[in-house]
Amino acid sequence: MRFAAADRTKITIQDIIAAEGARTPDVDHSQRRFNTGMVIIVQHGMKPSQRMIDETSGIREQWMKYFPIATGRRASMTANPRKSSSNRPAEISGPALTFRSAL
Repeated sequence: MRFAAADRTKITIQDIIAAEGARTPDVDHSQRRFNTGMVIIVQHGMKPSQRMIDETSGIREQWMKYFPIATGRRASMTANPRKSSSNRPAEISGPALTFRSAL
């Protein structure tokens, strides 16, 4: 890979605000608690192996530990699947897709 020489341009936060406008919501009113999902995709009719479930669970746990560090402890992360109204794990199925919140 080759790189061409270029001039360095200093950009300040004030330059970004001038170009894009003020942040909305501002930092004092922004979201602090986040919840994400982990999805395991397998071929239709197949089930994920226990190893795949365990590895995904490990990624989930490490993600929740890392997120506050990455945000300077200003935000938190959970990865909790939402239950359906019947209190069973969520599931999405289609001709080529089945999703169950199993973690």
